[in-house]
Amino acid sequence: MQTYNNTPLFTGVLLLVGLLAAPILLFMVFDKYSDSITRQIIVVVVIVTLLLFSLARCKQEKIALGLIFCSQFEISFYTVELDEPVGLSFLLFDLLFIGLAFCFLELRERIRFDRFSILLSVLLLWQFVLVFFSAHTDRSIVWLLWQFKFLMLYLIFSNLKFGTNFYRLLPKTVGLIVIVQATIVIAQYIQGGYIGLEVLGARDPTRLDMHFIQENLRAAGTLGAANALGGYFAILLVFLLPYVISRFSMFYSGAFILGLVGIYIPLSRAGWLSFMLCAGLLVLQMFRSHLTGRLRIVVMSAAVFMLGSSVAIMNIEQIRHRFEDENAISSAEGRYKQIPFAWSATMQRPILGIGPGVTDLFGRWTDGAKYVDTRVIKFDLGNQFHNSILQYFVEAGLPGGLLFTLFVILVFVSALKKLRRNERGQAIQLSCAMSAAAYLVHTQFGTEIANIRMMTLFICMLALSNNRHPKEIMIKRKLDL
Repeated sequence: MQTYNNTPLFTGVLLLVGLLAAPILLFMVFDKYSDSITRQIIVVVVIVTLLLFSLARCKQEKIALGLIFCSQFEISFYTVELDEPVGLSFLLFDLLFIGLAFCFLELRERIRFDRFSILLSVLLLWQFVLVFFSAHTDRSIVWLLWQFKFLMLYLIFSNLKFGTNFYRLLPKTVGLIVIVQATIVIAQYIQGGYIGLEVLGARDPTRLDMHFIQENLRAAGTLGAANALGGYFAILLVFLLPYVISRFSMFYSGAFILGLVGIYIPLSRAGWLSFMLCAGLLVLQMFRSHLTGRLRIVVMSAAVFMLGSSVAIMNIEQIRHRFEDENAISSAEGRYKQIPFAWSATMQRPILGIGPGVTDLFGRWTDGAKYVDTRVIKFDLGNQFHNSILQYFVEAGLPGGLLFTLFVILVFVSALKKLRRNERGQAIQLSCAMSAAAYLVHTQFGTEIANIRMMTLFICMLALSNNRHPKEIMIKRKLDL
């Protein structure tokens, strides 16, 4: 156990990098971003944290928790400009990912490919072929790099042996994310605008318009878009729900209440749907499996429902607007009208598609469409597809679309199978599986399959739900409650 807890080679590399690279990094940041005090402070904090972290033990667990916590941010250290309008950025995610991979290799963990990693690998290989026929090669290369990183992240999280302390800190980390994000959202809502957090990934009001419903801001936190924030909260709240229902904790209860406020403010119908559907399935299984007392489950579930209903009733006019307004109805109908159009677009290039990640250039609020190869795309998309399955069919052809559809089905089948289990140590995997399913529900009504922050959290949750060491998870009374 001592050997497992320590990674001496990684410790040495951290100290070396910290001492040698810190001055260079500081010079680059203070020179390139001399007018951004926020970015300079973040870099200084990262360097100091790196040096202090080099002295810690069980680094792999701390990095994993840090990666989950930082999934709410998109902090860029440096960007290489490629063919317009694409850039390749080195993010905080990359720094944490490299550290986690180093620890994984030094610990010499055995890599096992499960059905999800196999499917992701095949899909990655197919998309690699499609890069050579893409309507925008650089955009497809950047997309492919991210898919590769997500595959590696899944393999690490699903094969790494996490200790008891990790699983005890995991729900606390998720709760802390909810508190941080809800606080930011409430501040944006009260301010009626964004509060200067662009360096963390928040929407830049100088480039993108802000959206209001009856003069109230649809805040987006640091997720970049209101719908993305709604889906992000859905993932987090589904995971936290068992901890709220099964025990009284000021921390979990307070975080959950803030989360309910946070998921309301963006006014994301997809976020509400994904949360209610997956939360309902999770509560049903808790009732069937006796994860805690049935009376407690009924009472606490009713309390959560009443609390959510109270938030809705106090803001019923805005909610009604999201379902009855002409633009809202048109937006909802557009989700269905895109199906025949997507099929027509797929049939124009049924095997090769238009290129991985290319539809991201067709966002309604961007002008990226003018940079694509019109010899490949002979139709006007008008906007991104608000459905991840349709997006894969158009971008990766029938083979890629079918592979991704199979992946989505397997995620839901895996979650539903876990719903039927009542094994010691499986409950936390159930929470992870249902939160991952919530993300995929959300992506059937939005463009968030291309959202790096949401995808990072999804991959972590999916991998933890399929970690190959479930029986070694030391959990009190099935859910560490």
